[in-house]
Amino acid sequence: MKSVEPLPTEYRKIATGMARTTFLMLAALLLLLSGCGRKTPPLPPQAVVPRAIDDLSYRLDEKGVELSWSYPERTMQGDRLDSIEEFEIYRAVIPVKDYCPDCPLPFGPPRLVHGGKLPIGVSKRTATFRDSLLRPDYLYFYKIRAKGGWYYSSADSNLISFTWKRPLAAPEKLTATAGDGTIHLSWQAPGRYLDGSAFGGPVSYRLYRAPTAGQPFKVIVRETAKTDYTDINVANGRHYVYAVRALQDAGTNLLAGAAAQSEEVSPRDLTPPPPPSSFSVRQQGTEVFLTWKASLAGDLAGYNIYRRCGTGQRQKIATADPASVGYVDTSAPAVGPLCLYQVSAFDKDGNEGPATQETSAGEQ
Repeated sequence: MKSVEPLPTEYRKIATGMARTTFLMLAALLLLLSGCGRKTPPLPPQAVVPRAIDDLSYRLDEKGVELSWSYPERTMQGDRLDSIEEFEIYRAVIPVKDYCPDCPLPFGPPRLVHGGKLPIGVSKRTATFRDSLLRPDYLYFYKIRAKGGWYYSSADSNLISFTWKRPLAAPEKLTATAGDGTIHLSWQAPGRYLDGSAFGGPVSYRLYRAPTAGQPFKVIVRETAKTDYTDINVANGRHYVYAVRALQDAGTNLLAGAAAQSEEVSPRDLTPPPPPSSFSVRQQGTEVFLTWKASLAGDLAGYNIYRRCGTGQRQKIATADPASVGYVDTSAPAVGPLCLYQVSAFDKDGNEGPATQETSAGEQ
């Protein structure tokens, strides 16, 4: 066998340089190709994984369930997050009759909700998700994971659960009666479910109020067993609309049925102003001078002046503006029966208060 002579030193250097150049070119090509598609996460998981959501909550109404939670703001290492890529919502559904407390929950594939940027500052960003078409007499369990990037998900959120029941129809015969700085509400219990079947079980109620029709409602009474309520946190002259829902026990929460809504109603000032004080009458020739001290009413609109002569009927002879503290009667009869005078105050809503005591000239 013929032996192979070793390459001269200068050729070995050339070959080694060509091999190194080829390796560097292949490495550069691999880096270039890795830029197409998803990159391998360059950071350890704890550096990009959001902290678990710990405030998952829910609200039930006749349409289904609405989940709500806050965006995680920090990673597992405590670093500030700029955004959340998406949320994974997991749901398990079990018939009430088949529920086993010690058995694993049958969570299905997650439903994805797009995330977004976190706000700069102290304010938090919240997210919601609505799930409908729920089945009566089934237990529902929900948990959520947040993803800070395309690959890593957070640990599970707190777990929530409830039993879905048939929603109730709206309470019946809701009325709203306006008073002076008050609105009184009354209603009757619903007699059926939303699907039309009869209902006769125990319920409680939740009350809502909006400033006008078409505006968002806010809860004013979270739960009451009564079928009437007087709202004293209202202002005279303003408009209000009310709604009431019947509530059923759904495990750890309450299931709100359909809403009964009132007509728009406005409370009105019905309290008359007090009469003026220190009322006196003095006659000089054919003129009668009336004086008084102002009525202590914040919404004073003026005064009514009355006169009654002899056995005749009392007549209103003039109206004075709210700044007045006196009036001159030039139409009193020069001779004849004695004339008596009174003054009353009225407010901007037309409420007239009691009149002063009947007084003639010279009386105090």
